[in-house]
Amino acid sequence: MNLQVLHKPFFHRALSLGLSAFLLFLTACQQPNEVGLGLISDGDIRLIYVDTLTLRTSTVLLDSINTSNPNLLLSGAYTDPEFGRIRATSYISYIGATVTAAQILPTEAILDSLAIDFSFAYFYGDSSQTQRLEAHVLNQPLAISKEYYNFSSVPFAAQALGSTTITPSTLTRTVGNVRGSNVRIRIDSPDLLARLGNISRGVNPIPKADIDNILPGIALVSEDNSQAVLGFDVAGSGITIFYHLPSDTLGQTAREFIAISAYGLASFNQIQSNRAGTPLASLSSQTPLPNTAYIQNGLGIATKIEIPYLNALKEGNSRLAINRAELIIFPEPNNSVFAPNSTLGLYFLTPEHRPVRTRLFRERAFQEEGRDLNSNTFPLRLSLSSNSRTYRALISSTLQRMQQNENISFLIGSSFYFVSEDDADNPISNANVNRMKLSITPNSTRRMRLELYYTLVK
Repeated sequence: MNLQVLHKPFFHRALSLGLSAFLLFLTACQQPNEVGLGLISDGDIRLIYVDTLTLRTSTVLLDSINTSNPNLLLSGAYTDPEFGRIRATSYISYIGATVTAAQILPTEAILDSLAIDFSFAYFYGDSSQTQRLEAHVLNQPLAISKEYYNFSSVPFAAQALGSTTITPSTLTRTVGNVRGSNVRIRIDSPDLLARLGNISRGVNPIPKADIDNILPGIALVSEDNSQAVLGFDVAGSGITIFYHLPSDTLGQTAREFIAISAYGLASFNQIQSNRAGTPLASLSSQTPLPNTAYIQNGLGIATKIEIPYLNALKEGNSRLAINRAELIIFPEPNNSVFAPNSTLGLYFLTPEHRPVRTRLFRERAFQEEGRDLNSNTFPLRLSLSSNSRTYRALISSTLQRMQQNENISFLIGSSFYFVSEDDADNPISNANVNRMKLSITPNSTRRMRLELYYTLVK
């Protein structure tokens, strides 16, 4: 069997080792009854290594970005010279949490005060700047059965129910099961305190309809001059009623009743942008920007990748078998205020170059190598290497299937999934506003590229 190898000198040693093993395997295949043998004649195989393959990029804007039931409640704003002014407001629905008997609000409780609490978990922008957060009452409850998007809004009262001022850099963030700093908005409303207290006494859990009748929800709004978007862990956020009992001694610390949770059935983030005067000013869902590579979470900005010359590697009627394909992505250098994503994802496109959506309206992702390509259970996540500052993805199996298409294209975007499509905490990308630019500078050693090993079979 004849084997022709084309390679570049830099890769000679690594390639020779791989070829030695491959040749050993081929020379051992002497029995014609072995599976697959006898189908390929001598001289029909050529193994070729290509260190780079041309990639064509463009920045696209996805519409209808679902931000319902996020794991982070966002509020704030920041300004970026390339992405413009970004602003986020969270709309929050509350639900009665099931508590232990000892945690139920006693019927004889004497109510003292009321607060809305948020567990700090995330920021993006200048964390050294002080900013003001305001809680506004929604005019109507959020619909449990409705999907909300980054452009959705619900009317709320013009006057704030309460507010607080914080400096993000002085706070600790939620890490795993360890809660971050508690950000508290004190509510000076004896009427609201009394009404929430009345539906809570001796009840476990408090019916959601009762809560909605008194407090339809909250819009968490940041002041206009904010320089960072803040994120709060929805699981650690809720309403606290402070009270004491008739039997309590003078000076005893107020008791806390915490059973009205933001970890409910309907909340969403509104995320807006003003890109006027930036390189992305003309970007729209109908107008992609060629020869650019931008990504922004929560707003649906992603990079479309096309591989125009993959099928051109075939010679005549030869078949292309991809042995290994690795996509290497380099983020443009950035400052610490706007750090790149810790993870990225790759997503399928329809023939009309729209994202393929799953039954849960999520973008269908590339799967890990060796997994079922038709599932969405093991989405491929590209982690940023702290040493090389690169993202790497093995896409051999997926590219082998895609090469049957006339136009080979896919999306690079933020990582949409924690674990699986059925994970209740799926949409991490839609719950933050991280942004990044990918390096596509011609002739740069840090330009995005596809490294490919393949076999041609005549």
